[in-house]
Order: sequence, then structure tokens, then C-alpha cells
Amino acid sequence: MTLAADLGYRAKASRLFNQFAGGTFLSDIDTRVVSVSPRLKWTSARAGMANVAIAGLDWSDWDYTNDSTFTFFGFPSPTHETATQRNAAFYVQDHLRVGAATRLAAGWRRERVRISTEESVTPLPRRSRSDPLDAWELSARQDLRGGLGLYGRFGRSFRIANVDENRCFFPPCAGPLLPQKSRDREIGLEYRRAGARARAALFDIALTNELHFNALTFQNVNLSPTRRRGLELEGSVKPGASIELSARYALTDAQFRSGSYAGVDVSGNEVPLVPRHRAGIALGWQAGPATRLDLAVSHVGRQRHDNDQANRFRRMPAYTLADLKVSHRISDLTLAVSIDNLFDRRYYSYAIVDSPTAPTTFSAYPERRRSLMVSAELRFQ
Repeated sequence: MTLAADLGYRAKASRLFNQFAGGTFLSDIDTRVVSVSPRLKWTSARAGMANVAIAGLDWSDWDYTNDSTFTFFGFPSPTHETATQRNAAFYVQDHLRVGAATRLAAGWRRERVRISTEESVTPLPRRSRSDPLDAWELSARQDLRGGLGLYGRFGRSFRIANVDENRCFFPPCAGPLLPQKSRDREIGLEYRRAGARARAALFDIALTNELHFNALTFQNVNLSPTRRRGLELEGSVKPGASIELSARYALTDAQFRSGSYAGVDVSGNEVPLVPRHRAGIALGWQAGPATRLDLAVSHVGRQRHDNDQANRFRRMPAYTLADLKVSHRISDLTLAVSIDNLFDRRYYSYAIVDSPTAPTTFSAYPERRRSLMVSAELRFQ
């Protein structure tokens, strides 16, 4: 039996200044987080079955302060925002190995989250929320002959919007965001041999209150119920002692299960900003004992623009990128040269349409063209 604990304290102070046509924006942000996580681990073996049980607590305390001033044509508009978040959770996990080929696992987590935000200059009323949340997962793996293994898992998970994601810039302000909840299912087949690995999996994720950033209002919102279903393929092989090859592919069908936006029923429509196809290949070459070259090519397929829940505008174009990195180690010093977007492609990964019901144009944020970075890393041992 083993008892352990993690204690943490983090403080972050940041200042942001932005100047634009007609005004400026200045923001001073202070964040402090205290966390405590004790846990107990118990290992046992009976009748040829190895078992590992873990029970623990997670507690964290967030304090957030943001003093900002938005000045537009000489007229300042100051704000003073404060927020707190308290998380308290209890969890248990159990991992059971039945013989040499079968593994079972189960876990459960209970968490209560209390969030409170307030802006005292405008002023905006205090917004608070307290949620009891549960997450659980059951999984199993069965090793087969020839390096094959079959696995499956299903469960329920959640994600909580932090104090920064709950910020409200312009009244009227809704209450704090609802927790994002999901029901997850996955089944897959794995292959492992010396120098080779492969995985194929089918997944189904049903989301409720999915968290999404609205670029028009600069605030996060909860989406209507969505579902993501698809296929994942990945594999790697070492054809030689100094060469590694890997590839991956994901097919995702993301749809709204129900809901309406601006009076339009979006049931069955595609969820914006989720590409249907993603793929990538990578080559690693150990050119010498201290020199390595890595080349990666990635492809992102077409996807719906943000704010196009009605699916009435054309899709964003697909793009393919190549990145190159060469590194050389000299004792404890590693020198590296990286070139991102090797072929200098013009592309954008985010765009938003002007109207959710009758879009005619869009605004896009171009990504960086070809860029070069030189780095040096020194490790102390």
C-alpha cells in the first residue's frame, strides 16, 4: 500500500496592450491557484489475478483578477473583474489483470465545482454556479495471437469552463457556462510487433453543452447537442535501424443532434470547424549518432465556417503542409533548425461567416507563411 500527495501553487501575472484604429486596450491579469491531491494505491494478487486499486482526492482553489481599460476615441471604459473557482473531487480506479491476456479497468469520479464572477465598475451583477458532476469509464482489452489485441471502452466525461472562459465583456450577461458532458464509446484493434505498430478504432462521442468560443461576441457559449462519429487509423514501422515511418488518418462525422440557431433547425447539420478528413505522414532519419532529420506532412480536409450552423455557405478549403526539422546534439547541448510550412502555402485554419442564416461573405485569419526557427537546448544532469 502506498500513500502519496501532490501539492501545488501557481501564480501568473500578465499584461496585455493592444493599439488599433480609434483606441487602445490595456489589461492586467493576476491568477493564483492552490491545489492538493492525496491518493492511496493498493496492489494485490490473488488466484493468478493482479489487481491495482487507487483512491484519491483532488482539491483546487482559483482566484482571478483582471483590471482592464478599453479606450475608444479618447473615452476610457475601465473594468475590474474578480472570479473564484473551487473544485473538490473524489475518485476511485481499479485495474485487474486476468491471466496473461485479459485486462479490465473501471473508474469513477465525483466532483463539485463552484464558480463565482463579478465586475464591480460597470457594474455587472455577480454570477455564480455550483455543479455536482460524475464521470466514469469501463474498459477491457484482450490480447490475441500474432501480436493482435482487441479493446473497448465506454463511459461518461465532463469538462468545466474555467474562470477565464466564463468572462463576460458586454451586458446582459448570462450565468456561468454549463459543464460540457459527453458519452464516449470506442472499440479498436491493435497490432504490435518488434519495429511495427498499428491501430484501427471506431468511436462515437455524444456531447451536451459543448463549449465553443463565439468570435462575434468574444465570449464562450454552450452549443446545442452534438455527436462525433468516425474512424481512426494509425501505424508506424522501422524499415531500418535509422529510419522510422508513421502515418495517421481520421474520418469524423460531426453533426448536431438537435437545436436551432437564429430560428433555423440545425438537427443533422454539420458542426462548424470540424474537418471530415485529417491525415499525416512522418519520416524520421537518424543520420548519425548525434544528428536527426524529421519531415512531417499533414492534411486537413474541408470544414464548415464558424457561425454557419445552418450549413448555407460553402466549406473552407482543405490544406496540406510540410514541416522539416534538423537537430544535432553536442554533449548536453542540442542545436536545431526548423522550417514550418516548408513550401510556403497560403492557407487559413479559421474563418467565420457574416450571417448565421443568409451568409454572403466571410472573414479569415491567415496562418503564417514559411517560417524558420533556430533553437539551442542545454540539459543539466
